[in-house]
Amino acid sequence: MFIKLNKNIHVSEYTPETSVISYVGKIEYLTVSIPSDDVLLMIPERYRDKFVVLVMELTGPIGSHTDSGILSTINIYVEPDNCITKFYDFPKDTEVDIMQVKNQTNGKVFKTNQLVYYGSFVANKDEAWLLDVTKPHSVHSNKEEPSPSVNRTAIAVQSKHYSYEEVQEMLKETGYL
Repeated sequence: MFIKLNKNIHVSEYTPETSVISYVGKIEYLTVSIPSDDVLLMIPERYRDKFVVLVMELTGPIGSHTDSGILSTINIYVEPDNCITKFYDFPKDTEVDIMQVKNQTNGKVFKTNQLVYYGSFVANKDEAWLLDVTKPHSVHSNKEEPSPSVNRTAIAVQSKHYSYEEVQEMLKETGYL
């Protein structure tokens, strides 16, 4: 469901441009201008045309959900903000309530208490993580403040064509796994 790449990727300059989509006023994906193409070096050149590079900005906690329109993402954390990303499985022999928010297509929202916790990670600056965003996941602050805020930014290298497993094989080919 998630795996840390074995090389950090530092994105020193980037310029957010046009909003592509936003959800519940807490998460927004924007086109991005990056002076260097280093963020795509992890993907073999023959596959790069099936990936898009966006900037993801989170301004609040994100409950359990699956992403719309993409199969896999590699998040390169620019400002990780000490957030914890949790992944979940569906329970066996039990149905879960499924909801959708405005702008979702094939993505769904779930009640976390109806899911089975799988695992989690807390990313550091410049770390890159491959995520299977077809699996339920959430993002919350990992800070110990009374009402911790979330202000997380990542460069997202996404594909609607290649699955998590397929991207894993690409990353092995380029030496990033």
